[in-house]
Amino acid sequence: MKDITIVDYNEEGAHEYHPESLEACFPFRDNANVTWINLSGLGKEEVHNLCLHYHIHYLFELDILSRGQRPKMDEQDNIIFCLLNMFRIDEQTDRLDKEQISIVLGPGFVITFQEEPNFDAFKTIRESIKTDQSRIRLKGADFLCYSILDAIVDDYSAIIDEYGDRIENYEDDLILKKSKDFSMSNMINIRKDLAQLRRNIIPVREIVGNLLKTNNTLIDNNTDRYFKDIYDHILQAQDIMESYHDTMVNLHDLYLNRSSLKMNESMNVMAVVTCLLAPATVFSGIFGMNFEHIPYLHNYYSFYVLIASILIIMLLMLIIFRIKRWI
Repeated sequence: MKDITIVDYNEEGAHEYHPESLEACFPFRDNANVTWINLSGLGKEEVHNLCLHYHIHYLFELDILSRGQRPKMDEQDNIIFCLLNMFRIDEQTDRLDKEQISIVLGPGFVITFQEEPNFDAFKTIRESIKTDQSRIRLKGADFLCYSILDAIVDDYSAIIDEYGDRIENYEDDLILKKSKDFSMSNMINIRKDLAQLRRNIIPVREIVGNLLKTNNTLIDNNTDRYFKDIYDHILQAQDIMESYHDTMVNLHDLYLNRSSLKMNESMNVMAVVTCLLAPATVFSGIFGMNFEHIPYLHNYYSFYVLIASILIIMLLMLIIFRIKRWI
């Protein structure tokens, strides 16, 4: 199921359309306004027709339809193409979910291609466009492209903060509360999710860096400072990711050390029990021999003397272990 959203605006006003056919997007190419077309739910025919009408290069069309690519930025003719991934935490699996998005910046228009039709990632941007005297309405398509990238990077920061809270809770469970319900599998899942997020943040930094370096006339010089702000946010997010990665490594090592310590404590208890049972084993072995004459074998009180001797020896061993601080 595909979903098409068109937002056409200028300084005076903005209009939003939800056409059922792709052909409704074609007349907006040559108007004097800024047009934003968002196509959710990738369909090969729809993508091809839209790219053909807006003169988007065939290589970009292949990138849009190919999933699982590394984030990148490229220029061809009078088009700037950005491909990156959006992330959100799936409510059912509680794991990181990835969605590829392609952004095409052209003269007076921005086209975004999303994989999922049921996830609205840019609702706040559309609401801002509808607001009178909003900054987006006062600027061109390049500022709209910045706003979309900024929204994606902000989502990165929100997800990182969410995982930061989870890591702090795990620290409390492992170090302070020493909870027995601590799950190492959850820690491993967080570590994998953060690694996936980190693999995508670094290329996005390269995308924004290339947008800052480009001399393409599609990007106004006054917009560079806004892209620089995104670049700073990405660097900050990357630093936080590095600190979380180190924290995860330390927690993993701490968990393994605690597990080893618990095992050593268990082995220590077993060793003490074995030592305490040693006197009983020795006496039972002696009196269980097949000799005809054994001292006190037929004595009435021999059993009680033997039990008392074993208990006294065990008590002395416990005292010695305590003095030696072995237990």
